[in-house]
Amino acid sequence: MEKLKERMDAFSDAVIAIIITIMVLELPIPKHDLFSEYMQFGKAVGIFFISFCFVANIWYQHSMLFNDAKTMNDHIFIREFIFFSFLKFDANFYKNYYLRYQSDNGFSLWNFKYYC
Repeated sequence: MEKLKERMDAFSDAVIAIIITIMVLELPIPKHDLFSEYMQFGKAVGIFFISFCFVANIWYQHSMLFNDAKTMNDHIFIREFIFFSFLKFDANFYKNYYLRYQSDNGFSLWNFKYYC
């Protein structure tokens, strides 16, 4: 089962890379040379950075967990697939949460430190 562990580790790296690529592709590019569009783009980049840190932390924790494991059984294998199937939804949740919270409560990433 050690080969299965190595393959799952490679698969997890690929899933994380695809999730981060999709997050980058979802960034809105300013279409006009307007200050408001650049502000929207700056906000989207800030939200991307927060989501990126979240996904990178999950990747790091998963990597450390896999370094400690010697082998993998079928139950862990299935749980890993379930975990990775929901990972993109977690990143989208954070993105949509910050956007909704900002529109409802006047939240801004520029004064994010006051809400932590």
